[in-house]
Amino acid sequence: MTGVSGINALDRFMDKVDVTTQNDCLLWTGKNVRGHGQFSFNGKYVYAHRFIWEWCEGKIPDGLVIDHTCRNPSCVNTSHLRVVSIKQNALENSVSPPALNNAKTHCLNGHLLDDSNTYTTRLGARGCRECRRRRSREWRALHPGYADKYWDKYHAKLRRET
Repeated sequence: MTGVSGINALDRFMDKVDVTTQNDCLLWTGKNVRGHGQFSFNGKYVYAHRFIWEWCEGKIPDGLVIDHTCRNPSCVNTSHLRVVSIKQNALENSVSPPALNNAKTHCLNGHLLDDSNTYTTRLGARGCRECRRRRSREWRALHPGYADKYWDKYHAKLRRET
């Protein structure tokens, strides 16, 4: 693929890559937005790591993203890149809030967050069953008789429906 000036896109790309770095990362030295390199291709800017992945490996499937296994967002070494889901990328990135929360083994009150003591909220967050039971007991103690009224209404509704 050649651009307007006749220069091959890959040659233009490689002119902006530092190949002299340690740990095998190939660092992008061109335009940069929040650590991720950007490359002008076909009249618009694309992420450098996505461009080189598609150039070397093929199209990135819909709904998937490129993960930097070296955790360096400026790296364009395809051996440091892999295709993953958005969720997997967020959970495996050790500094993202979802990854930090996923790594927690105990709630704020010290209860173990295992399968038997963990539930998922409507918003997708994890919650501690033991803490929820404690909060329910405290609420019922502050609102005596409310549950009885609720159940009376519920049973009356059931009787009407049958």
